[in-house]
Amino acid sequence: MIVSGSGEDNPSWNIISKLFNLSRKEFVYDDFSCSLWNKIVVPGHLYCMENHICFYAEMMGTESKVFVLIREILTPSLR
Repeated sequence: MIVSGSGEDNPSWNIISKLFNLSRKEFVYDDFSCSLWNKIVVPGHLYCMENHICFYAEMMGTESKVFVLIREILTPSLR
């Protein structure tokens, strides 16, 4: 699912904006299938936006959401 753009003309954008309560002005550059590693591996989607990076997954009826402002990212690194 590639979601680029914003606004009411993009049905995927409507879903993402509801999940993360985003303004209509936020532009989605791309999304990626990925996994969140915590106590267990949670497969989901990473959404790269103009001002945010968001992760969403639903597994066994449980939602996982991560919402990060890009300006809060100081130094990206691999672990």
